[in-house]
Amino acid sequence: MVRTSRTSRHVRPAPAPTTSGPAARRRPLPVAAALVVPLVLLAGCTGGDSGAVEAVVPTSSASAAGTGLVEPGVPTDLTADVLLTDGMFTGAAAGVAPLEVTTWQLPPACGALALPASLTATGAQVYGDGDDGTEQGVQQVVVLPDPETAVDVVAELVAALEDCAGSGDAPAESALEDVAVGAQGHGFVTAAEPGDEALGTYTVLSRRGAAVTVVATTGHRTPVGEARRLVTNVAQQAWLRLCRYSENGC
Repeated sequence: MVRTSRTSRHVRPAPAPTTSGPAARRRPLPVAAALVVPLVLLAGCTGGDSGAVEAVVPTSSASAAGTGLVEPGVPTDLTADVLLTDGMFTGAAAGVAPLEVTTWQLPPACGALALPASLTATGAQVYGDGDDGTEQGVQQVVVLPDPETAVDVVAELVAALEDCAGSGDAPAESALEDVAVGAQGHGFVTAAEPGDEALGTYTVLSRRGAAVTVVATTGHRTPVGEARRLVTNVAQQAWLRLCRYSENGC
């Protein structure tokens, strides 16, 4: 809100004439009458036909436009500090490599789901090489134009994972779970057999503001129970890095 300050001015009555004769006997103009003259003059300078005095109170948009400033909003780009650093995935070898993809990094059994055409920025990284029995992790961040669009995108992903869990192409043990990470947090487990001791993968999908992130293990080298704890903790760290995409910022 732009506040306008008004400075009050005290208008003194015009002094009584000191000339002699009939002019000397004229009464001084009242204060209200004295104000008419400057108002009429001001109206004459506006260039309007009506002669009305128009007060313009600048709005925040007008002020920003006049100064060339852009009002702050939720960013739509992707900066390097948003992605997780090396060493976050326990059991993965050292090393981070960029991942150029056009699909969501979900379990392969769920098929290739294309990234939304409405995205404004995206980035993904793979952690470790998965060699010599080591685990491999992945993170993906997709930035949307606004939080409302991001909500719809996550809802579509959750629906796709639900269909995947009930399909014949999914692993013997696959399930979609609620996860307390960010907004719309969900986890997806895949394993060859039931139980937390079975080797498998775990994927967490969450949202913060206009950004959606996927964090997962992909190597099938970690027991499901351990993978769930690991990926949930890493996903929480990933969610914290997305604060710039929330309406309240960091």
